[in-house]
Amino acid sequence: GGGATAWTVPNRNKQASKGGSAASAENEDNSNNNVSPCWQWNTATALLDTFAPEQLNNYAYAALLKVNERAMEEYADGASASARHDGARCAMSVLERMKSDRISPDVVTCSALMTTFDKGRNWKAAVTLLNAMQASDSSDGEEWSLPLPNTFTYSLAISACARSHQGDIALTLLNQMTEAAPSTSIASVDDDNHANSEVSGNAVWVYNAALQACAESASGAKSNAKGGVHLSTAFDILEKMENNEGKDNEGAGVNMSPDTVSYNTILSLLNDHSFNAVKEAQLEKKEQEENSTTRQLDKHDQVVDVVMDILDSMKERGVPRD
Repeated sequence: GGGATAWTVPNRNKQASKGGSAASAENEDNSNNNVSPCWQWNTATALLDTFAPEQLNNYAYAALLKVNERAMEEYADGASASARHDGARCAMSVLERMKSDRISPDVVTCSALMTTFDKGRNWKAAVTLLNAMQASDSSDGEEWSLPLPNTFTYSLAISACARSHQGDIALTLLNQMTEAAPSTSIASVDDDNHANSEVSGNAVWVYNAALQACAESASGAKSNAKGGVHLSTAFDILEKMENNEGKDNEGAGVNMSPDTVSYNTILSLLNDHSFNAVKEAQLEKKEQEENSTTRQLDKHDQVVDVVMDILDSMKERGVPRD
């Protein structure tokens, strides 16, 4: 349903042609989608081929996606493409397989897909899947459809964008999530890919996840400029949290007030290199002229002053320091 048509379906059930063999058809299929240096992934996909139609369900596919996630972690640093496991590609092949089998994924399975895109920093795939989920309508009579996204799904897409230097898109998704809060459940997924109970309307953890993604990416940045991009994105997120705190009592239904984790993450991002990179970028773009931002980052010329401003903000808001 909806945007789900963006995903093309491979002919997974293609049988051997007359005069051919089942083995040759299987080899052709593997060469297209499922080639991996990880024998566990290859074995898991082969095992799923033995399942009867009535045995196929979201639990089976979620388990396959868990294998894919582990394979992506274990085979991430291969010297060549053939020595690496393409987690994003394999995750999309699982979704195509579900569509071919007419098994509509639930939000837990989609969150497992989104986790792969997040860890693989494949922000385009994450946003595409999220858009398809937003456009999907399981009540329109379609045999196959995607579920509506929940807050956990949004958080993974936001994290993927934050990791991939796509700060503007991450902020746009945060806005979309906030606007959808009254009709969007706030749920998470445990380590066994089972849905757990919904939690209260506290979205601070989503924003903190985005901040943490910025911090992780900044720590591995190969240039000061990229570190500056992540620092700037993090302060944009913090500004949004500070400007919207308390609105959960005004009908928005979502608490976004920054907490100790929020500020600690921001402080971990601050250093002379990233700070100077932000200032240089501002000068190049002449952003200091008629700049109405309230970010602590833009009001000071030294890192120590930014730190003191952040500590003052924590004190004013009653946020404890650890």
